[in-house]
Amino acid sequence: MLTGGIAFIQIAIAKTSSIISQGDRDRVNPVPQNPYSWTSHPANCHNDEQCRDFSAMPDPENQPREYDAVKGSQNSTPIDAAVLGGIKGVKSRLSSTRLEVRIAALSLALKYGEAGLDLVVNALQDESMQKGWCLRSMTDTHHTYENLHFKQILSIPAHRARDWKFGTLRALMVKIAQQSWDVAADFSSTNNPNGVWSYGWALDLRSPFVLSLNPRVWHGLDSWLNHRSTPEGHPSVHYNASGRRIITENLALHSEPGQLSLHPGYAGEYALVRWTAPEAGNISIASVFTGLSVAHQPTTTDVHILHNNQSIFDNFVEGFGDDSAVGFDTNLAVFQGDTIDFAVGFGRNRTYYYDETGLAATIVLTAS
Repeated sequence: MLTGGIAFIQIAIAKTSSIISQGDRDRVNPVPQNPYSWTSHPANCHNDEQCRDFSAMPDPENQPREYDAVKGSQNSTPIDAAVLGGIKGVKSRLSSTRLEVRIAALSLALKYGEAGLDLVVNALQDESMQKGWCLRSMTDTHHTYENLHFKQILSIPAHRARDWKFGTLRALMVKIAQQSWDVAADFSSTNNPNGVWSYGWALDLRSPFVLSLNPRVWHGLDSWLNHRSTPEGHPSVHYNASGRRIITENLALHSEPGQLSLHPGYAGEYALVRWTAPEAGNISIASVFTGLSVAHQPTTTDVHILHNNQSIFDNFVEGFGDDSAVGFDTNLAVFQGDTIDFAVGFGRNRTYYYDETGLAATIVLTAS
C-alpha cells in the first residue's frame, strides 16, 4: 500500500512539473491574442492551425468592414460583390464591365472618406453612370438620390457645407439628376399643400386657385373637398388608399387601388391639382385622364392642363375606362414658382352628375 501511494505522488508531481514547464515557455514566448501578430517562429507553433505565416501585417485601409464582401463570409453581399475588402474592393467594382455593379459601388465608396469621395466624383464623370438618377428626398442632413434603372440609393451628407469635395459631389448630382413626382403616389390626405402638390378648385379656368381645407373620407376615398358647392363636397380630389377596388351602389364611381380622381362642382366649378416648380429647369409631363363613372350616363367632363394659368392642353373625357382616356405628354421650361394645373370641369352636357374622372400624371424635372 505504501509503495503504491508513493508512485501516485510521483506521477502527480511529474504532471505538475510538465504544466509549469509549459507555463514557463508561454511566459517566455507568449501566445498573442491577435492572429495577425503571429510569425513563423517554431516556438509559437503548438498545432498545425497555428503554424502559419502572418508576419506581414495587413494594411488597415484594406481590411474588410461590416459592409464589405469577403470571400467565404456568411454575410449577405451587394450585387456581384468583389471578393476584395476595403477600398481596393470598391475600386475593383468601379472598374467592372457591368454598369449595375459600378452603380452599386458608389454608396460603398462614400464610406471611405475623402479617398472614396474622389472615386465617386471621378466615376460620375462617365456619362453612362449619370443616367437614371432622381432626387428622392432633401433634408437638413442628407440629399438622397435613387438610380431608377438599378434601384440603388446614393445618400450625400448635406451638413458638410464647408467640405468642398462634398460640395462638388452635390453640385454634380444636381446637374445630372432628375426630380420626379407622381400625382397619385405622392397624394397626402393630411397635408395641403403637400410639397410641390396642392389640391383645390376654381370657379373657372381664369379664376384664382382656391386651396381645399376640408379633408374627409368620401365613399371610402381619402378626399379634399370644397365646402361651398354641394353636400358631397364637389369640386373635389379623391384618392383610393384602401388597397381594393371601390364601386358605389349607383355605379357613379369605379376606383382602382392607388388611383387619383377629380370631380367637378354643381355650378361648373373646376376641380384642380396643382404642381409648383421647386426650381428652374426643364420638365417632362406625362398625363392621362379617364372616365370612372358608369351609371345612367358615363363620365362627360372637360379636362385641361395649364402652365401659369395658360392652357397647354384641352380635351373631353366622354365614356368609361380605357375607351374614354385622353392623354397629353409634353416638355417645357419652367422657372421656380411656375405652376402646372390639372383641371376637370363638368363637360359639354353642363351637369356634374356621374363625372368622376381619373388622373394619372408624372412630372420629371431636370435642373437647367
